Amino acid sequence: MRTAIITGASSGMGLQFLMQMDAHLQVDEVIVVARREDRLKELQNYTKAKVVPLPLDLTDPSAVPALKEFLKKRDPDVRLLVNAAGFGKFEPFAEGDPDVHRRMVDLNCRALQDVTYAVLSYMSDGSKIVQFGSMSAFQPVPYIGLYGATKAFVLSFTRALNAELRGTGIRALCLCPYWVKTDFFDVAGGSEYVHNFPVMYQPDFIVRKCYETIEKHPKKDVCVPGFLAKGQRFLVKILPHGMIMRIWLRQQGLMPEKINEKKETAGTADIQKEQ
Repeated sequence: MRTAIITGASSGMGLQFLMQMDAHLQVDEVIVVARREDRLKELQNYTKAKVVPLPLDLTDPSAVPALKEFLKKRDPDVRLLVNAAGFGKFEPFAEGDPDVHRRMVDLNCRALQDVTYAVLSYMSDGSKIVQFGSMSAFQPVPYIGLYGATKAFVLSFTRALNAELRGTGIRALCLCPYWVKTDFFDVAGGSEYVHNFPVMYQPDFIVRKCYETIEKHPKKDVCVPGFLAKGQRFLVKILPHGMIMRIWLRQQGLMPEKINEKKETAGTADIQKEQ
């Protein structure tokens, strides 16, 4: 049975891939993976293909073995895998929660490569893998640095995997969007640190461009949708990363003197509360 698999399918970019699927890919079923089963069951309205809910928390060590067992029983012909599950946090690394840090790396990196490994044996000539990277994959980004590091892993892993898959007819593509208007920001929080977003793309545009890249540019292993995003990718290739980080910090008002000012203001506010 011709099958697509989408992780992080219940919202955001994963949901958008499902919503646009009928226009770009004909499959019999879509296995949708996310934590909440109730949300997954609502997804049938977005595609003609049969939606098969698979509620899993991919940060749970038992999740990937459960996925493997599920696939073994169905023996699907997987035409598309979209690894859209992931999250980030806007915060100073030293002030973050180590457990949240571990879950971020676990979901963005370990789960992505584990799911890819589990699904690959069900793919064949013409199958596609879309891994979710980010513009932050191309440069260090203070105050969302760990997230950016996970996306650098995704970018490197995907490009290398695509090279290894030459001759099989299977293709791996890393989607690296600029800021996208999704519920990512509800989880990321930290608006006191990161709040200046020059452009916010719509998720339907990003996903449409990704599908078009798959269809029209079969040799590409990276998709960077949008003029501004392409321009930034070019700049980070030619400018020192130290300069890029200083520009970013200035843009967000995060130069050292501003940080000290924020801390002093917060300290004064706490004293006033106590009084």
